[in-house]
Amino acid sequence: MEGARGEATVREALALLEDSERRLDVAWARLTLADLVAGDRPDEARSLLEPALERAEFCGADGLRALVADRLRVLGVDVPAEPAPRVWLTNAERRVARMAADGRLHDEIAMAYLMTTSTVASMVESVQERLHAHTPAELREALARLA
Repeated sequence: MEGARGEATVREALALLEDSERRLDVAWARLTLADLVAGDRPDEARSLLEPALERAEFCGADGLRALVADRLRVLGVDVPAEPAPRVWLTNAERRVARMAADGRLHDEIAMAYLMTTSTVASMVESVQERLHAHTPAELREALARLA
């Protein structure tokens, strides 16, 4: 609304939103700021848009992803036409996987969540397969990327 003069306002909004759970609002703010600076500072625009693309993909916001991808392409970034497939974990899978990534034994996890050991083993195996993680360290890294 303020045009080029609005850069300070958008920067302030982005700073306030950045630590919030409002992933889409952060992505929109990044897109808006990138649009304001792209002409003079394309490197900054790219650094704003790349995380916005990740957030849009994470949230399944296809329209926003398309807008961000178009802006990145204009800046010379090769963006795939389709987002990478997304891995979804249930809350239970996430909790169990975190404990497994921390090195907890299946018996411990089963007792903590009142599950059978075989259920925990099956769940951990399924999550590891979907995340292509074979060790607790790899599982920890993969879970961090999903956050």
